[in-house]
Amino acid sequence: MPTTRKEPTTSSASRAANLADELIVRIRRAIYQGVYVPGQRLVEADLIEHFKTSRGPAREALRRLSAEGIVQLVPNRGAMVRRLGIKEMDDLFRIREALEGLAARLAAERVADPKVRPRFVKALDAIDVGTLDEQPEAFGERNRRFHQLIFDFADNEQLLRSLQQMQLPLMRLQMRASIDRSFREHSVREHEDVARALLAADPDAAEAAMRAHLRGARQRVVALAEREKQQTDV
Repeated sequence: MPTTRKEPTTSSASRAANLADELIVRIRRAIYQGVYVPGQRLVEADLIEHFKTSRGPAREALRRLSAEGIVQLVPNRGAMVRRLGIKEMDDLFRIREALEGLAARLAAERVADPKVRPRFVKALDAIDVGTLDEQPEAFGERNRRFHQLIFDFADNEQLLRSLQQMQLPLMRLQMRASIDRSFREHSVREHEDVARALLAADPDAAEAAMRAHLRGARQRVVALAEREKQQTDV
């Protein structure tokens, strides 16, 4: 009598999905914290050992991270942390200029509300945007918090969703090793311009300052990336 193949039970399938979900969170966090850097291979056996998981969840996690654009699956080489190209970085910055300019405008409009302003001032003071961090990692975290503050006070879910789909953490991670003191000095001054416009509750000035900041950042990042590429090609 032929053996009937047993289908996985709902509970076992659910458990496998939960394991994959948990692993995705942990791998994504490791990537964004710089444990895995852009261009680095993610070897399945190493992931299984490091995260104490099994092959099924590991493969599912890599497949789904690839669908998110965080991981790249390369034929005959396996998975690696996605490295953004110069053109892709340039394109993302151009989109960010428009979207984050709008976010700054919306945030400035809300800061004009006397009920909202005290919360914004308190949150902005906690970030201390005028501080020039000597370490790129500290600068990156302060930069992230400042932009996130504007997203939060823009209070627009559709806009936030669009920004979240742009691989901003991956972009910041790739930039982290490249930004120098001059880059940080420019960014701090530009952040101060944005902050002043927001505190003045001036939507036009806030949008203009944010767009100018991201335009300048795009030019600096592209120049750094092109310089690094030239050094690699030599």
